[in-house]
Amino acid sequence: MERPALDDIDDAAEFLDWYWLKEELADYCRRAGLPVSGAKADLRARIRHFLETGETLATPAGLRRAPSKTKWSKATLTPETIIDESISFGPNVRGFFTQQIGAGFSCTSEFMAWVKSNPGRTLADAVDHWQALEARKSDPAFRREIAPDNQYNRYVRAFFDDNPDADMKTARACWLAKSRRRGRPVYARSDLGLIEGD
Repeated sequence: MERPALDDIDDAAEFLDWYWLKEELADYCRRAGLPVSGAKADLRARIRHFLETGETLATPAGLRRAPSKTKWSKATLTPETIIDESISFGPNVRGFFTQQIGAGFSCTSEFMAWVKSNPGRTLADAVDHWQALEARKSDPAFRREIAPDNQYNRYVRAFFDDNPDADMKTARACWLAKSRRRGRPVYARSDLGLIEGD
């Protein structure tokens, strides 16, 4: 089945059956008069709530956060700064971690997930955790965990596990074809058939 246009969907269950880019969700929110702030999961929850109830809420139930004491985009950050649920990984926060860790710092989804799930800890704790995550790389069997909501990276990893001699162009083509179909875009060997003849 061809993926419908998001504007043509008026049922929350059908909406959740399809994969959407964050940009598509944000565009829909703008057209529907919904707030566009937050992560992709926030936008999905906001649209789902809107389709279920017709109500426009800035933050649907279950996503409400306490007001932040830290303006993460402008604050002078120190190792003692307390992490809260509103932390965002913009240039100011990334700059802090780069200053503390060095040019090798990278803001992986696994690291960001740990930080967001540990309010009350300090940025020094986050630095220590990043270094512990990096230390695992010395194990030849190590593979970085990919967060469940990062469907693209999970798909590409599974694709190359099954097709080690394939190229990235083929992986992306399979991903694009699969992500336009109903259901979560999880890799299957038969996905190569989706692009045959292209």
